[in-house]
Amino acid sequence: MHSLRHSLATTLLQDNASLHMISDILGHTSSDSTAIYLQTDIERLRDCALSFRKDGE
Repeated sequence: MHSLRHSLATTLLQDNASLHMISDILGHTSSDSTAIYLQTDIERLRDCALSFRKDGE
């Protein structure tokens, strides 16, 4: 069940849903409880980041 909730929250975040809306959908009483899902998006960005090399490397 936790994986489904996490997946839903991540999908909503990727679709630019507000943190307040995600909190409401998940039934969290505080947006602080939902803020953990913001870190997921940052981690996904890191996974997609390109390595930049200087010329000659």
